[in-house]
Amino acid sequence: KNPYPYLKYSDIFCLSSDFEGFGLVLIEAMAFGTKIVTTKCKGAPSSLIDNKYIDFSPLNNHMILADNIVRSLYFPSPKPFLIKESKQYSSEERSLNYLNEII
Repeated sequence: KNPYPYLKYSDIFCLSSDFEGFGLVLIEAMAFGTKIVTTKCKGAPSSLIDNKYIDFSPLNNHMILADNIVRSLYFPSPKPFLIKESKQYSSEERSLNYLNEII
């Protein structure tokens, strides 16, 4: 019922979807400082693609996804950096960016 304890105490979060909406669960995992390994799925927010703290794997390539999972376990990103990165996706920050773009 409540995924937060799982995200908070996990070493990594792996999303292996072929398609996602915005991918809010990625931001939520990042907010807890949980390392993210995911596919470059269709529909994921493009702003996450350039994030240096997320390991992306091509679609339909389980070998690279597995390698990224193992590498993330041996070389995790520091939690404070992940938490700081997640703040750029807060509703306040997104709203300010939107207002700046339309003004």
